[in-house]
Amino acid sequence: GARMAIDENLHRRSWRMACTAYLLNGGAEAVPRQPEDLAKAVVRLGGTLIPLANSSAGGDVKGDVIKQFRQWDTSNDGRISKEEMTKVLVALGISAKDCDTIFKAADSNNDGFLSYTEFVYWLYGGQSIPTLSQTGPSRK
Repeated sequence: GARMAIDENLHRRSWRMACTAYLLNGGAEAVPRQPEDLAKAVVRLGGTLIPLANSSAGGDVKGDVIKQFRQWDTSNDGRISKEEMTKVLVALGISAKDCDTIFKAADSNNDGFLSYTEFVYWLYGGQSIPTLSQTGPSRK
């Protein structure tokens, strides 16, 4: 009973996906398409486009985080000091008092520096980012 129900559910989903693909592609014939063709088809069929936030070219999240870490680590010692972080945050318009509070919250091991792991954890609000290595950037 349950197996047949699962099979029936998959069949319905597959059929709907095939119909949707057929409508969006304008048929079953393979033809060259431009990137904007899908967006035009969605609008033509009464759908709504939801713009995605721009990410880095190629989606290199780890590379972007390492780049940011290195920019903040002006002493090039592989860690961010309270002074280095405060300099960046003040330039962004955050008060020095708030910078102190932010640094204390980010420095989870209370050693006075942000390691790469602490930086990632702070940057992503405590969210685990599976695509990021916890080893951090190599020093140059």
